Amino acid sequence: RLAAAVSILLEGYPQIYSLPRKFKISFSSCKNACAQPWINDLGFITKTVDGETVFDIIGAGSLGARPAAGILLKKDVPLSDVLLISLAAVRLFNENGDRGKRSKARLRHVRERVGDDIFIEMLNEFDSFVYYFNNVDLYELNWMVFDFFDLVHLLRKYQVFLSFLFGVWFG
Repeated sequence: RLAAAVSILLEGYPQIYSLPRKFKISFSSCKNACAQPWINDLGFITKTVDGETVFDIIGAGSLGARPAAGILLKKDVPLSDVLLISLAAVRLFNENGDRGKRSKARLRHVRERVGDDIFIEMLNEFDSFVYYFNNVDLYELNWMVFDFFDLVHLLRKYQVFLSFLFGVWFG
């Protein structure tokens, strides 16, 4: 359900279909990270800490002619932050991806161009931007029982906030 919620949310982002290149997201719920988050643009590894579901977030990995593993971007992220961090990563990629060279157009290449530390700072800036304008309480949601109809209700309830973020109106 969480992957579906991320997909629906990102499909509302106007530039999602004109990103510099594909953007792959994986969710792993096993301790071996079987969904291979280290070779995706964004990967979430689920774990339980003190009885709470949290995620380690891996980013900017890819396969290809010169494969490179992603790096740990954030550790022990609460479930309620996954949507906002996903949006922040896509926005970072949209604004900094290389549209001129297809072979250098993945999120990994942004990281390689600026370095790991600056890349993480850039993600945190986009993440902070999303949080700064987040005047709604997304933490009230129980993500474990979240379904499509809850998402539609959420989009309608917070359409002013979301229209600011995405530049579109959810009617």
